[in-house]
Amino acid sequence: MVSYTSLCIAMGLLSLTSATPLAKHQAQGLSASSILVKKDTEVVEAAAAFKCQIQTGTNVFRPHLAGWNPTKQEVEMAVTAWLNEVCTVNDFLNSKGTSLAVATAWATDEPNELAILSAVKGLSKEGQNAAAVLRANFPSVLGNLDNIKTGSAPTKDASAAINFDRCCQVVPSVAVLVDAAVKATGAFGGVAPKPEYPNVCSRFECSVASI
Repeated sequence: MVSYTSLCIAMGLLSLTSATPLAKHQAQGLSASSILVKKDTEVVEAAAAFKCQIQTGTNVFRPHLAGWNPTKQEVEMAVTAWLNEVCTVNDFLNSKGTSLAVATAWATDEPNELAILSAVKGLSKEGQNAAAVLRANFPSVLGNLDNIKTGSAPTKDASAAINFDRCCQVVPSVAVLVDAAVKATGAFGGVAPKPEYPNVCSRFECSVASI
């Protein structure tokens, strides 16, 4: 079976001839996380200086994950992709220009990155608990994005529900799971990059069960 790494590298090569969202997604992942650097110190610096990149388009790469134990490189690629996806959804929630269709496409891919990091062997109890929180909350986020699209609920109400889920459950749990996966694999030299929060989170008072 073709590995996730091979597929990602192959898809990244498409950026030489195509500006598709998929190529951009993978190419940015390789650049932002400095996966190919040779020294651990450089990887640590790359993680500390990580800056997420807003994605465009709606064509999202979804690898086959059955029976898989992610490598350090694959964790780095998945983390980079996930934090870029979080950044893209944030841009929509912050009303900065990302469309609903684009935000929905990349939010829909977040469970894929969740599946990758959840498959890491030696994941801490905190990481496993964070993964469970994410699995429980993603359907609500995606459902409310669909409610905005279809008009099934007032946009203001659906957006408020998404913001609460993202600020109080999803993004904090992403941070915990990413940290656990990085520590378990040594990705990024053991220093986990952090996800960004939507701007509105500064106005939320979350009462979140400890994970």
